[in-house]
Amino acid sequence: MGTKTDSVIFILTILTFYYIHVFMQRQDINPVPPSRSIEWGEYNFLHTTDIHGWLAGHKKKSAPEPNGSGDWGDYASFVDHMRSKANDKGVELFVIDSGDLHDGSGLSDAVKPGDVNGHDTNNIISMLDIDMLTIGNHGLYNPDVTLDIYKNFTTKWSKRYLTSNTNITDPDTNESVSIGERYLKHVTKSGRKFTAFGILFNFPNSNWRAHVQPIEEMVKEAWFDEATDEAPEFFLIIAHMAINDSSWNVVLEKLKQKHPLVPIISFGGHQHVRDCVFNYDDGRDVRMASGRFLETVGWMGVNISSDGELEVSRKYLDANPVGYAWHLDIDKSKLVTHLGKKIKEELMKLWNKLGLGQIIGKIDRDLYQSRVPATHPDSLTYWMKHEVLPSIKNPSREYEGVPRLILMNSGAIRFDLYKGMVNKNDVFTAFPFSNSLPFVKDVPFRIAKKMLVTLNNLPENPFLSSTNELKSLSIGYKTDDTCPGVGDDVAHARLEYYDQPALFSTELDSLEDEDLVDVVFISL
Repeated sequence: MGTKTDSVIFILTILTFYYIHVFMQRQDINPVPPSRSIEWGEYNFLHTTDIHGWLAGHKKKSAPEPNGSGDWGDYASFVDHMRSKANDKGVELFVIDSGDLHDGSGLSDAVKPGDVNGHDTNNIISMLDIDMLTIGNHGLYNPDVTLDIYKNFTTKWSKRYLTSNTNITDPDTNESVSIGERYLKHVTKSGRKFTAFGILFNFPNSNWRAHVQPIEEMVKEAWFDEATDEAPEFFLIIAHMAINDSSWNVVLEKLKQKHPLVPIISFGGHQHVRDCVFNYDDGRDVRMASGRFLETVGWMGVNISSDGELEVSRKYLDANPVGYAWHLDIDKSKLVTHLGKKIKEELMKLWNKLGLGQIIGKIDRDLYQSRVPATHPDSLTYWMKHEVLPSIKNPSREYEGVPRLILMNSGAIRFDLYKGMVNKNDVFTAFPFSNSLPFVKDVPFRIAKKMLVTLNNLPENPFLSSTNELKSLSIGYKTDDTCPGVGDDVAHARLEYYDQPALFSTELDSLEDEDLVDVVFISL
């Protein structure tokens, strides 16, 4: 019996290591190595934001996928090595994240009914010791997700999960409390003090459990005055907020009123872009956003003068093993640490548990979310409009011969689909949101045909909320920002970006105004 059991264990062990090997290979992807080095300062930051479940990295060969081919295990390994470098240099290194950890990948979203999106991926994320992090708006749509973050995720971070203006109604006490900590006062290894906040933009659509306090009200709170009474070496703001959002001025002005010579170092997100803004007027505040989907890792090295002026060097790192090894000046084969390997094992287990490698179909070309106009055959909008939406049928209504006008929000398309076999995870990355296909029966065609134009011309179009996160995205990434120096660690050719219509629909021909149609809604 023992021999048989040992044989089974041996075979399972071999299979496990084989699948880990396959999972880590990334289809022979060879990203371009960097040519621009990072610069260390007295205070240094590694920043991620808007990961949206992309912990397995980008696995396709089509450009620009290889640039983001590193997974969470590779990133954790990079952090391990960088922390060792910081110790050797005698400087500070802080690892931070600006929120939106799920909604966008099968790893976080392909859960069975009754399970909570992001729960398993949050457990894998927390295997890496992140110094400070905050919540994003995608943690607030679903009340079960918000409660899971409050009960099971914030507790992993020992008061380092910062939610200065985001509350939850505690189900045990029925009191409104901060999901995490309002702020953090920290003393560095060298004895310097800083005060950190975690801020969410003025998000109006949170679920019934949650409440986002307007930033204008937050800065008037007694706790905020108490937190800012003392002048630290610097203030640190970790925000899920576009760095060009006007609400930044509310916080910055309040802090500068009390401590005009104390610099403010900020990291944002939500827009899914690489961007950086430096205040050249007083030289005492900078804010940076670091892309999306684990394609980018932000780096900032900071020195602070005796009068509080900042010397800043920032880089946007392509998130892949080749780039990580280049910045570490090591061979790529030496990148993955013990922690990185354990994370890769957990990613592989979750990938297989959710069946994300299951083949759904095949496409004959790359289909783009925003790299070509909506009228181009390689546009996902065009493909959905002409090939996919017309195939949606309701058998009971089909039997009655009722035509269908199907409306779709282009904001529901979140990523490209690439040529070749399409697996379950690919579908979740391109279309992460669930749809119940609500429809209105027997609408006169004279009314239905006007709906698309009317909805697309609404003032402050509500259907643009999702697509605005991608506005001005340079997928390549060739970044233009206002911080000193060149931002990207790799010189890329810029890839095109085209606005997409907020809503699009199938086309119906040869109908009279009084003919009746069903109007079907997808992701409105």
